[in-house]
Amino acid sequence: MNSMLAMLARIASVEECEKVFRWMPERSLISWTSMLAAYGQEGDLHRARQVFDEMPEIDLVAAAADGPDASSFVSALAAASHAGRVGLGVALFASMAADFGIAPVQQHWSCMVDLFARSGHLWCAEELLAHMPFAPDALEWRSLLAGASRVGGGGGSGDAVAALASLDDASGGGHALLANLCSRV
Repeated sequence: MNSMLAMLARIASVEECEKVFRWMPERSLISWTSMLAAYGQEGDLHRARQVFDEMPEIDLVAAAADGPDASSFVSALAAASHAGRVGLGVALFASMAADFGIAPVQQHWSCMVDLFARSGHLWCAEELLAHMPFAPDALEWRSLLAGASRVGGGGGSGDAVAALASLDDASGGGHALLANLCSRV
């Protein structure tokens, strides 16, 4: 059932996911995280937050899990990013360690860079890139470039272009974002 729900979260409508989710006699952490991801992809932050808030209150089938896990937080942070909810994203990021004892990994930091860049807080995204506990990869630099392209600012774009070039960004995504940014200047 969890596999079907996860697949539907990626390729079908949220309504189909909800039907399967509600039909499930027992819901594991994977089930809840799949629903969280489905709502996040739809940009339905309200429902994503409801699912996230309900998770610790239910009897999860996963024996070791008694609340959200690292993957749940990735989905929640991505939902906050897509909805432009900076305050909520920052609160979730802080809550991971403080309330759930989950140390942020690169995916969480990437979501935060994307959150700040998407919301036009390019300076915050740049500061995060400079102070993360690991070297940023092409994903983080592309997030900064995409944010600069959206808001029409060039802040950080030179650093991002140089970093993408040094990482040999084979996808060409960085070059497309730079072209988009230059076309707005």
